[in-house]
Amino acid sequence: KKMSLKKYKDYSIIYLSLHGKSNKICLDNEDIDLIELAEIVGPKSLSDKIVHFSSCETIKISKKELKIFIDKTNSLAVSGFTKEVNYVEALALEMLFFNLCQEYKNLKSLENKMSENYSGIIKNTGFEIIQRN
Repeated sequence: KKMSLKKYKDYSIIYLSLHGKSNKICLDNEDIDLIELAEIVGPKSLSDKIVHFSSCETIKISKKELKIFIDKTNSLAVSGFTKEVNYVEALALEMLFFNLCQEYKNLKSLENKMSENYSGIIKNTGFEIIQRN
């Protein structure tokens, strides 16, 4: 079953806020791994978007596996947390991240600015940005 996100076509960031664990998002009583999610949304819905997982540990998987998600969805990048996070701390970092997303169109520059300014909270949360090649 494919999911249509056409109404969000003009958005540059897709923000998924839910519970998670390594390589999974938790919906109701069902855990969905990232490859399954990629197959559900397909290659067009997330095309050229940053997909942000606001959930504990969802991107705590290999870069290779995250690149498969990126390739299958044609997304620009994936961001999120590799650790179990404190809600307030994670939210504060997300606000800083989304603010910088408005300033920087180059993701490498954005990532460098995040590391330069917020290294402590990045370390605490395991925040990462993985880009398409």
